[in-house]
Amino acid sequence: MRSWVQVICSETTLFDAVAAFSYGIRATTLEDKETPSPAILWHKARALKGLQAKISTEAPDKLAIWTANETILATFYLMEGAARFGYESEFRAHCLGLLQMVHLRAKAQTQAQCASTSLDADSTTASLEDLHVMQAVGLVEGTEMASNLRHESALYGYQSSVHSPTTIPSSVSMEALELRYPLPGKQTNTDIQSLIDNLPLGFRDLAETGNMSVEVLLLLKEQLRLQHYHDMAEVAERQTEWIKHARALANWSNNPVEELACLGMVAFLSWGTAQLKFFPEASLLNRVKSLGRQTQLFDNAGLFICCRKLRAWVVLATAENAITGGATLKRHANDLMREFLFKEPLIDNDWGNIEDLVKRFLWNRKTLAAWKRYWMSYYQDEREG
Repeated sequence: MRSWVQVICSETTLFDAVAAFSYGIRATTLEDKETPSPAILWHKARALKGLQAKISTEAPDKLAIWTANETILATFYLMEGAARFGYESEFRAHCLGLLQMVHLRAKAQTQAQCASTSLDADSTTASLEDLHVMQAVGLVEGTEMASNLRHESALYGYQSSVHSPTTIPSSVSMEALELRYPLPGKQTNTDIQSLIDNLPLGFRDLAETGNMSVEVLLLLKEQLRLQHYHDMAEVAERQTEWIKHARALANWSNNPVEELACLGMVAFLSWGTAQLKFFPEASLLNRVKSLGRQTQLFDNAGLFICCRKLRAWVVLATAENAITGGATLKRHANDLMREFLFKEPLIDNDWGNIEDLVKRFLWNRKTLAAWKRYWMSYYQDEREG
């Protein structure tokens, strides 16, 4: 902590960027504001002025200035503030600039290593400042991935080669992928039946009705495996891949039950990743709301009961994530919860009932504690309001 404070206080531009970021957290999470305060704007203006001076410098060591920890981190915190208040063009400018800085830094480090025949111990040890840079870059790259995925899906159809590492070759794109749906009831294919038998109870019920494609079943199987990884870096990498794959399947499917399940996977996987501040976006929350309404129209009684349980899991997962992401996402999350609370049939306000429903779709029960805190807080606010 002492080292981190020294890094912040050693550079005026970075200090102002962190100050704007800190004020932004207070404004959006504690004061529930949707626009920056005068204090935020004052620090942001100073940080932008300092950052512009760094970027436009013609000093002989300008490459070192562009790729310094202080420059990268200042850009990151300004980018986070833009995202927190919904300034899309500003966010994208900072994001692209930061990625360019990181690429320059990686290139410079590679050249330095190639030029040196031996590296001493100090040069091979990552500093605390570098760890903060790595965390910031991971968040930015994850966010850029999500932004690109949504943009490509909406405008051009999904073009990238997003695949299940165990079943779909990398040469097969999602556009060439035809989702395969098992027939309702017990499967003659023992491999598919084994997939279904090992799912959490709620997903098993949906699969037995023929509303879950084989591709989604395989994605759910991978989530089960994820719990057995001990390398946290590998877990984070896998989670990001499953998020991308779940988003692609949700965009490709025409079955609202399956789409809702895939978006629930996105929210559930995002719960433990560095991308938490930016997942899910308002568009994802609105889509969950829309799909939740569609699943209420099913006539089959058994499927209807299972769908409302699925909806409980997805709504809690997406809303609990969004509540940490700033005032705009918080408002959308509250709207989603309000509709769920007042319009979902057969759902009462008792947490025990909600808990019983969402457990049917969980692998990791640790999320229940966070969801319960959010539910109880939200219900208390609604009752007092």
